Amino acid sequence: MSQNVPFDPVPPETSELTPAQRVAAAVLASGDTTHRAASFARVNRRTITRWRSEPAFAKEIDRLTSIYADDVAAKLQLAARRAAECLANAVADDPKLALRLLTSFPHLAEREPGKSGMELRVEDRYFAMLASED
Repeated sequence: MSQNVPFDPVPPETSELTPAQRVAAAVLASGDTTHRAASFARVNRRTITRWRSEPAFAKEIDRLTSIYADDVAAKLQLAARRAAECLANAVADDPKLALRLLTSFPHLAEREPGKSGMELRVEDRYFAMLASED
C-alpha cells in the first residue's frame, strides 16, 4: 500500500462498511492488487472479489480513488511548475540552450496565427535573446 495514503475520516455513507472493508478499499483505491488488499484486510482474496460487487464497497473505492487522483494531480502540477521555472531560468541564462531546445522540441514553439504547421522562428528568438544580453 502506498505510504502517502491521505487521511480521510469515514464519511456517513460508508459507515456500513466493516473496518476490514475500509482497509481493503483503501488498498485497492491506491492501485494495489486484490491479493495485497486481502493480505492487509486479513481476509481471503475471494472475499475481496465478493465485496467488489457490493455497492457501498465499490462506492468507497471510487471515492478514495478520486481523492488519490486529486492528490497526484496536485503533485504533478507543482512539479510541472517547478520544472518550467528551471527551464525558463536555464534558457534565460543561455541563448544557445534556448536554440537547441527549440530545434529539438518543436512543439515548444508557438504556432504563428494564420499559418498551417509549426513556425519555429528560431532565428528570431535566438537573435532577440542575444540582443537582450547587450
